[in-house]
Amino acid sequence: MADPKTCPQCGAPLTADAPEGLCRACLLKLGLEANSLPSTGAEFLTRWTPPEPADLTTKFPDLDILELIGRGGMGAVYKARQKELDRLVAVKILPPGIAADPSFSDRFAREAKALAKLNHPNIVTIHEFGQTNGLFFFVMEYVDGINLRQLLNAGRMAPREALAIVPQICDALQYAHDHGIVHRDIKPENVLLDRRGHVTVADFGLAKIVGREASAAPADERLGSPSAPGTEAGRVVGTPQYMAPEQVEHPAEVDHRADIYSLGVVFYQMLTGELPGKRIEPPSTKVVIDIRLDEIVLRALEKDPRRRYQQVSEVKTQMERITGNSPRSEDAPHAALRAPLKVSSRSYVTTPEHLATFFGGFWWPQTAGELALYDDRLIFSRGWQRTEIPFAFLNEVGTARCPRWMSPAGHQFLSVVYNEVGQRKTLLFMPGPGWFRTAGDTRQQAAEWIVAIREAVKVATGKDLPGVTRDATVVPASPWGTLLVLAPLLLIAFVVFWMGVVRASYHQNRAPLPPKRPIEEPRPAAPATLGHRPSVRSARQIRATLFSVSEQIIASQPATPAPCLESA
Repeated sequence: MADPKTCPQCGAPLTADAPEGLCRACLLKLGLEANSLPSTGAEFLTRWTPPEPADLTTKFPDLDILELIGRGGMGAVYKARQKELDRLVAVKILPPGIAADPSFSDRFAREAKALAKLNHPNIVTIHEFGQTNGLFFFVMEYVDGINLRQLLNAGRMAPREALAIVPQICDALQYAHDHGIVHRDIKPENVLLDRRGHVTVADFGLAKIVGREASAAPADERLGSPSAPGTEAGRVVGTPQYMAPEQVEHPAEVDHRADIYSLGVVFYQMLTGELPGKRIEPPSTKVVIDIRLDEIVLRALEKDPRRRYQQVSEVKTQMERITGNSPRSEDAPHAALRAPLKVSSRSYVTTPEHLATFFGGFWWPQTAGELALYDDRLIFSRGWQRTEIPFAFLNEVGTARCPRWMSPAGHQFLSVVYNEVGQRKTLLFMPGPGWFRTAGDTRQQAAEWIVAIREAVKVATGKDLPGVTRDATVVPASPWGTLLVLAPLLLIAFVVFWMGVVRASYHQNRAPLPPKRPIEEPRPAAPATLGHRPSVRSARQIRATLFSVSEQIIASQPATPAPCLESA
């Protein structure tokens, strides 16, 4: 009987469908996806065993190595604390085997100095680099959060979250490109997000440091395994699923446009939840998003670098043209990833301008979506559409209602007044969990939201936001739409009323009819006979007469004695 297979990392039993000979727990811990591992994944990972944190104490006397937090083709990452500065840092140790290349030490120092000069909020900062006891290392900024791969594994991302993350990646890439640094390995594992949703890109240029110059590598080594990360010495620099075509076909000619292709792959995966295939289909055919995003994604994924965006800043500019129609602040993208203070999953929204139109009087909601209150802004989103109102732009909140002839029950709105590009605007929300809500529900929801918004504004800015919950402001509305709905009903009521009036008038003015005579049943005809036959009434009279006459005759005669029987 064959011995059961076990994970080479933790020794746990493996199932028959275990990806690349590793258990799922180790895959998640490594932050790797099954299709990003080498074809011989177990051999690749066990080729070099990272030292235990305790074994690194003597090699890094200025650091307290706390734990191993990640491991991959680039090496191993440890969480540590700098003793003198009392701050958390990330220590990355490169595999010792890469130092076999005589030119590696010089290349490492050259590239590390260039990376250390990158100072940008969306790029992981390198504090220190060097070599100790044969180990090349980096001491970097520690990001307390997760990577984009872990976020994707948790479930499909909402389009608004992708639209909040990608511009920050664009900022990081554009800054690096301006300083002559090409990342070469953009993938979800290298995109880090902290607890506030701030995006930081890691491993800038590290693929070039670890990878051998592609022109010096044999053809079979440049291609390597179809699913190999390609960041090992002697292989093509990059991860196959996210690599631009020229990284495989012409590795020596790779420039910053390869990062734009990789960003397109990541963006496609964030929107659809899957990697693009050989025949790339527009994302809008798979999920409900703005079709204008198709042009951005498909152009970034052009196989010919000359047909792609030539600068990654162009990608951000195109996205801002789609989503840049709402008031935003510098940290606006982070709000989509923070936990909201209050949420209404189905909130109707309209404006006073819409209610004043003909169609507004006919059907007052403009759209329905999610209303969320964060610690620094109010956000209404529907699909990819998103309206953000930072607290700094808020003027007042209150309640509003339509005229009584339009809403006899008195349904109320949450009225939010804010400034946008120097103009005073008003949005009317009707929060609630379902599609149907009574007038009492709307009044209660509006009051709760006013209290929540005022408290959040007080905590964030220290100011008291004006808010009225008692007297609802009446919003002028067009009566023509309501009349259009009521016109058929009024017409039917008028016709029924007129028919009743005409019927009553007819019965009142017509002449009275003569009383009806009772209808006598016809007597049956007497049967035809040869002789005369008196009627039944005549026979009775005759018998009665004869009986009377006979009685008179008997009474007039004298009494005769009866004969004696004996004498006879």
